[in-house]
Amino acid sequence: MKLTKHSSLFLGLLLSGCLSGSYVFGAGPAKADLSRLVIVGDSLSAGVQNYALLDSQQVNGFPSLVAKQAGVPLTLPLVPFPGAPNVLQLKALKPRVIIEPAVGTLPNPPRTNPTVQPTNLAIPGITIGDALLAPNQFPPTKGNVIGWAQIVLGYPGPAQSQVNQALALNPTTMFLALGNNDALVPAISGFLPLLTPLDVFSSQFSTVISRLATSRATLLVANIPDVTQIPYFTSPRTLAQQAGVPLSKVLPTLGIQEGDLLR
Repeated sequence: MKLTKHSSLFLGLLLSGCLSGSYVFGAGPAKADLSRLVIVGDSLSAGVQNYALLDSQQVNGFPSLVAKQAGVPLTLPLVPFPGAPNVLQLKALKPRVIIEPAVGTLPNPPRTNPTVQPTNLAIPGITIGDALLAPNQFPPTKGNVIGWAQIVLGYPGPAQSQVNQALALNPTTMFLALGNNDALVPAISGFLPLLTPLDVFSSQFSTVISRLATSRATLLVANIPDVTQIPYFTSPRTLAQQAGVPLSKVLPTLGIQEGDLLR
């Protein structure tokens, strides 16, 4: 298979649900002090697009846009071109769709602003358990996640866990959105042993919440979206029906077969 202006606005967006209603939030106080906003999350909060952290895309992540509308600072761990990893680019639409990584090498250090401490600590690919670990404690199988964690947490450094870094920033408000990858990775790979067991997830999530709650900050917590509703799991037949185009045209245009999934 081919797996090819203001705080009220901020709270309103959170409570109404982000990412097409995938999130549901519990309401806290009507107002929050957003002067020191810290984000604890994964790729959904990091501004990842085209499978890369890239400065021109990070600024369009929803935490950055909401902070701008609210008139409060939010510092991003900006990554220069070609991104981390190299951003995927559309090369051709005909006779078939071709998407390839951009050509180039990430500079060292891999940040546009390596001397600045980010307040958006979202790390693509991170699980709930990873949030309690420093990057050098991640298992080597984590691959890109280790690199992303070093980029976000390692500058100006030294790197500590996402949770510890969030607390060290003395936030007035924290937004926590973790746990998506505990379900998404096994769903995409089809390898169910990668699914975090419920008892383990419950324990780790409780630990993260308990640790963050030691801060005096207002804590906004998101639940986990239904990962099976993302476009990655769209079948060619469904796409053809949605677009009103015959399946016989969709398959050769995208260079796929009927049993494939789209991403």
